[in-house]
Amino acid sequence: MSPWELPGVPWKTESAFWGWVRGVLRKGWSRHPVKTSYVMNKRKRITKAGTDREIWGCNCELCHKDFPQGSCEVDHITASGSLRSKEDIQGFVERLFYVTYEDIRILCKPCHSLVTLAQQAGITFDEAIIEQKVIAVNKKPVAEIKAWLIERGYTPASNAAARRKQIKEALNAKV
Repeated sequence: MSPWELPGVPWKTESAFWGWVRGVLRKGWSRHPVKTSYVMNKRKRITKAGTDREIWGCNCELCHKDFPQGSCEVDHITASGSLRSKEDIQGFVERLFYVTYEDIRILCKPCHSLVTLAQQAGITFDEAIIEQKVIAVNKKPVAEIKAWLIERGYTPASNAAARRKQIKEALNAKV
Protein backbone atom coordinates (compact mmCIF):
# COMPACT_ATOMS: atom_id res chain seq x y z
CA MET A 1 0.00 0.00 0.00
CA SER A 2 1.28 3.51 -0.83
CA PRO A 3 1.54 6.25 1.83
CA TRP A 4 -1.37 8.25 0.36
CA GLU A 5 -3.62 5.15 0.49
CA LEU A 6 -3.33 4.62 4.24
CA PRO A 7 -6.37 5.47 6.35
CA GLY A 8 -6.16 8.75 8.22
CA VAL A 9 -3.31 10.31 6.22
CA PRO A 10 -3.70 13.91 5.01
CA TRP A 11 -2.98 13.19 1.34
CA LYS A 12 -6.07 12.60 -0.76
CA THR A 13 -4.06 11.77 -3.89
CA GLU A 14 -0.64 10.60 -4.98
CA SER A 15 -0.02 14.07 -6.40
CA ALA A 16 -0.73 15.66 -2.99
CA PHE A 17 1.77 13.29 -1.36
CA TRP A 18 4.54 14.16 -3.83
CA GLY A 19 3.74 17.87 -3.44
CA TRP A 20 4.27 17.49 0.30
CA VAL A 21 7.60 15.66 -0.24
CA ARG A 22 8.78 18.40 -2.65
CA GLY A 23 7.85 21.04 -0.09
CA VAL A 24 9.79 19.30 2.70
CA LEU A 25 12.87 19.00 0.48
CA ARG A 26 12.65 22.60 -0.75
CA LYS A 27 12.47 23.75 2.87
CA GLY A 28 15.79 21.95 3.40
CA TRP A 29 17.19 23.78 0.35
CA SER A 30 16.29 27.11 1.97
CA ARG A 31 18.98 26.45 4.63
CA HIS A 32 21.55 24.65 2.45
CA PRO A 33 25.08 25.66 3.55
CA VAL A 34 26.37 26.10 -0.03
CA LYS A 35 23.40 28.35 -0.85
CA THR A 36 23.85 30.38 2.34
CA SER A 37 27.59 30.76 1.77
CA TYR A 38 27.05 31.76 -1.87
CA VAL A 39 24.61 34.50 -0.89
CA MET A 40 26.92 35.76 1.86
CA ASN A 41 29.80 35.97 -0.66
CA LYS A 42 27.70 37.70 -3.33
CA ARG A 43 25.70 40.17 -1.26
CA LYS A 44 26.74 43.80 -1.00
CA ARG A 45 25.58 47.07 0.46
CA ILE A 46 23.24 48.99 -1.85
CA THR A 47 21.25 52.18 -1.42
CA LYS A 48 17.58 51.52 -0.77
CA ALA A 49 15.46 53.05 -3.53
CA GLY A 50 14.03 56.44 -2.62
CA THR A 51 16.26 56.83 0.44
CA ASP A 52 19.88 57.37 1.31
CA ARG A 53 19.86 54.33 3.60
CA GLU A 54 22.10 51.35 2.84
CA ILE A 55 20.73 47.82 2.92
CA TRP A 56 21.97 44.38 1.92
CA GLY A 57 21.40 43.60 -1.73
CA CYS A 58 22.52 41.41 -4.59
CA ASN A 59 23.26 41.83 -8.27
CA CYS A 60 21.04 39.70 -10.52
CA GLU A 61 23.29 37.47 -12.59
CA LEU A 62 20.95 37.76 -15.60
CA CYS A 63 19.79 41.38 -15.84
CA HIS A 64 22.82 42.68 -13.88
CA LYS A 65 20.75 45.11 -11.79
CA ASP A 66 21.02 45.53 -8.03
CA PHE A 67 18.08 44.46 -5.86
CA PRO A 68 17.40 44.28 -2.13
CA GLN A 69 18.42 40.85 -0.86
CA GLY A 70 14.76 39.98 -0.13
CA SER A 71 13.95 40.50 -3.81
CA CYS A 72 16.51 37.92 -4.93
CA GLU A 73 16.46 34.14 -5.10
CA VAL A 74 19.09 31.48 -5.63
CA ASP A 75 18.48 29.58 -8.87
CA HIS A 76 19.72 26.13 -9.79
CA ILE A 77 21.27 26.55 -13.23
CA THR A 78 20.21 22.97 -13.92
CA ALA A 79 16.62 22.71 -12.67
CA SER A 80 15.84 20.25 -9.90
CA GLY A 81 13.25 18.74 -12.21
CA SER A 82 10.12 16.89 -11.31
CA LEU A 83 9.34 14.75 -8.30
CA ARG A 84 6.16 12.87 -9.11
CA SER A 85 7.10 9.30 -8.28
CA LYS A 86 9.44 7.16 -6.20
CA GLU A 87 11.71 6.79 -9.23
CA ASP A 88 12.25 10.57 -9.34
CA ILE A 89 13.57 10.87 -5.77
CA GLN A 90 17.28 10.26 -6.27
CA GLY A 91 17.68 12.55 -9.28
CA PHE A 92 15.62 15.31 -7.70
CA VAL A 93 17.55 15.18 -4.42
CA GLU A 94 20.92 15.11 -6.22
CA ARG A 95 20.05 18.10 -8.41
CA LEU A 96 18.59 20.00 -5.46
CA PHE A 97 21.28 19.38 -2.83
CA TYR A 98 24.47 18.15 -4.51
CA VAL A 99 25.58 21.61 -5.70
CA THR A 100 28.67 23.76 -5.88
CA TYR A 101 28.92 27.50 -6.48
CA GLU A 102 29.11 26.79 -10.22
CA ASP A 103 25.65 25.15 -10.12
CA ILE A 104 23.75 28.13 -8.70
CA ARG A 105 23.26 31.83 -9.31
CA ILE A 106 21.47 34.77 -7.74
CA LEU A 107 18.54 36.12 -9.74
CA CYS A 108 16.01 38.84 -9.07
CA LYS A 109 12.51 37.46 -8.62
CA PRO A 110 11.31 38.64 -12.07
CA CYS A 111 14.26 36.97 -13.85
CA HIS A 112 13.86 33.82 -11.74
CA SER A 113 10.18 33.52 -12.66
CA LEU A 114 11.10 33.90 -16.35
CA VAL A 115 13.84 31.25 -16.09
CA THR A 116 11.38 28.89 -14.38
CA LEU A 117 8.72 29.53 -17.04
CA ALA A 118 11.26 28.90 -19.81
CA GLN A 119 12.37 25.62 -18.20
CA GLN A 120 8.84 24.40 -17.59
CA ALA A 121 7.59 25.33 -21.06
CA GLY A 122 10.74 24.20 -22.88
CA ILE A 123 11.26 27.64 -24.45
CA THR A 124 14.05 30.20 -24.52
CA PHE A 125 14.39 33.01 -21.99
CA ASP A 126 13.36 35.57 -24.65
CA GLU A 127 10.30 33.49 -25.55
CA ALA A 128 9.43 33.32 -21.85
CA ILE A 129 9.44 37.13 -21.67
CA ILE A 130 6.78 37.22 -24.40
CA GLU A 131 4.86 34.30 -22.89
CA GLN A 132 4.69 36.02 -19.51
CA LYS A 133 3.24 39.12 -21.19
CA VAL A 134 0.71 36.96 -23.06
CA ILE A 135 -0.35 35.40 -19.76
CA ALA A 136 -0.73 38.84 -18.15
CA VAL A 137 -2.93 40.15 -20.98
CA ASN A 138 -4.99 36.93 -20.98
CA LYS A 139 -5.80 37.37 -17.28
CA LYS A 140 -7.79 40.51 -18.08
CA PRO A 141 -11.56 40.41 -18.63
CA VAL A 142 -12.54 39.55 -22.21
CA ALA A 143 -13.75 43.10 -22.91
CA GLU A 144 -10.34 44.49 -21.90
CA ILE A 145 -8.54 41.90 -24.02
CA LYS A 146 -10.63 42.86 -27.03
CA ALA A 147 -9.94 46.56 -26.42
CA TRP A 148 -6.21 45.78 -26.07
CA LEU A 149 -6.27 43.98 -29.45
CA ILE A 150 -8.26 46.76 -31.15
CA GLU A 151 -5.73 49.36 -29.88
CA ARG A 152 -3.05 47.38 -31.69
CA GLY A 153 -4.96 47.13 -34.97
CA TYR A 154 -6.45 43.64 -34.57
CA THR A 155 -10.04 42.56 -35.03
CA PRO A 156 -10.52 40.39 -31.94
CA ALA A 157 -11.09 36.73 -32.73
CA SER A 158 -14.28 35.04 -31.59
CA ASN A 159 -12.66 32.56 -29.19
CA ALA A 160 -10.06 32.65 -26.42
CA ALA A 161 -7.50 30.41 -28.16
CA ALA A 162 -7.52 32.55 -31.31
CA ARG A 163 -7.33 35.78 -29.27
CA ARG A 164 -4.33 34.32 -27.40
CA LYS A 165 -2.57 33.80 -30.75
CA GLN A 166 -3.37 37.40 -31.72
CA ILE A 167 -1.95 38.66 -28.41
CA LYS A 168 1.24 36.69 -28.93
CA GLU A 169 1.53 37.96 -32.51
CA ALA A 170 1.02 41.57 -31.37
CA LEU A 171 3.64 41.23 -28.64
CA ASN A 172 6.14 39.56 -30.99
CA ALA A 173 5.62 42.40 -33.48
CA LYS A 174 6.82 44.87 -30.81
CA VAL A 175 10.10 42.98 -30.32
